[in-house]
Amino acid sequence: MISRMYTAALHALVLPAFLAAQAPAAASSSPVHVLLTTARGDIEVAVDVHHAPVTAANFLRYVEAGRYDGGAFHRTVTREPDNQPQNTVKIEVIQGGADPAREAQAFPPIALERTSVTGLAHLDGTVSMARDQPDTATSDFFICIGNQPELDFGGRRNPDGQGFAAFGQVVRGMEVVRAIQHAPAKGQALEPAVRITAARRLSPDEVAVGAALDDWHAAASAADEERYFGHFAAAGVFLGTDMKERWNVEQFRAYAHPYFAKGAAWSFRAVARHVEVSGDTAWFDESLATTNLGPARGSGVLTRQSSGWKIVLYDLSVPIPNEIFDQVKAQIAQHLAVGRP
Repeated sequence: MISRMYTAALHALVLPAFLAAQAPAAASSSPVHVLLTTARGDIEVAVDVHHAPVTAANFLRYVEAGRYDGGAFHRTVTREPDNQPQNTVKIEVIQGGADPAREAQAFPPIALERTSVTGLAHLDGTVSMARDQPDTATSDFFICIGNQPELDFGGRRNPDGQGFAAFGQVVRGMEVVRAIQHAPAKGQALEPAVRITAARRLSPDEVAVGAALDDWHAAASAADEERYFGHFAAAGVFLGTDMKERWNVEQFRAYAHPYFAKGAAWSFRAVARHVEVSGDTAWFDESLATTNLGPARGSGVLTRQSSGWKIVLYDLSVPIPNEIFDQVKAQIAQHLAVGRP
């Protein structure tokens, strides 16, 4: 791995203070979730502040300082096609980093937390720090595609055998990671680089709301009817893409039951999501990749109840590109004029 240039003289005392600020989170053993918003979609990372406290704190201080905003995934390493002919030990990763225009503001490099110490491993979706020599990592990080044991301590990818500092795991957005890996590249350089528009820490409530929505979608893909409708509040409402489709939970379940009974409901996956939480109410919108509708959008409201976050309203829509709106509008008008249901 090749990390970018750094200015070691700057902010020499920042990391110890930042580590102290992270101590409560580390003590709880709960990962800190960070959302990377990219031009290809969202990547949500669970940062392991307990097992890799130094590396996690380093990554989080770049997030908190806004240094990844305007950064990019700039490197892809692939086996097929093989763009690493100079290496006998092959790996598959994508590498990203902070905004290159702000390299002069980089924090000092950190000590290498070896996987032999942290107990972590470079598995599919593992997030780890890029480096040259040991103790040189600054802002660049990489994400593994598939298991990469040669990046662990004792692995052969780096001749020094010290491995790399794993510190997190992608929990949503691996399809985005794979899309970036196969984006156009010249050698290992992505051309163009895939921009990181923002990187921010998610609150525990945002994580919980996102997890509820992800599990709701997963239940549909698995045709698990009980689990799917268990995510609705008793007074929940579902708005479908047809103007007649305003259903309460009982009506929606009557419509959906035949699909679930056949073992084939529908497959929706959130590509990007925005969540806001105020007290016991959360509202959201999400861009969806779907098998039957194509690109779609969902938005709605959840409320916190004793059993967790429940869907009060979900509004499913299919966005219409402005360039063809007049055409679609005319088709709808024609459809309604002939009295079709």
